[in-house]
Amino acid sequence: MVKIAEDSIANHDYPDDQNLPHKRNVTIGALRKVKAVLAMACAKGWTEESLLTNRGTMPCPYGNQYGLVCFVENGEIGAITPEQIEIIHRLPDRTYQTRFTNPERYRKLTPQQIEQRAEAEAKKDFGG
Repeated sequence: MVKIAEDSIANHDYPDDQNLPHKRNVTIGALRKVKAVLAMACAKGWTEESLLTNRGTMPCPYGNQYGLVCFVENGEIGAITPEQIEIIHRLPDRTYQTRFTNPERYRKLTPQQIEQRAEAEAKKDFGG
């Protein structure tokens, strides 16, 4: 049996649309991490597209089209809520978290609602 390294590039094109000129290569490890939480995330309102997309009209990370799979290579998936998925980064001297926001939740909001949510998140994160 041949063992494939987690950091090897996966044969992954999502969506399989050759009209999308840009592609972000993802590792096998990143793809496995996302597929491991796919059902749980979808049950909380995430779409496969928002989790697995690695092709877009603009280079990654521009265009707000790329999915979680493009951002978890060097992190672990933490808490999953309908609004965000936590990505935990462990370094030798510290641990920090970033959040991947569910684009489907924010597409349904008005610009004013988006601003209010951003302000509330900043207060929560920074104690303000």
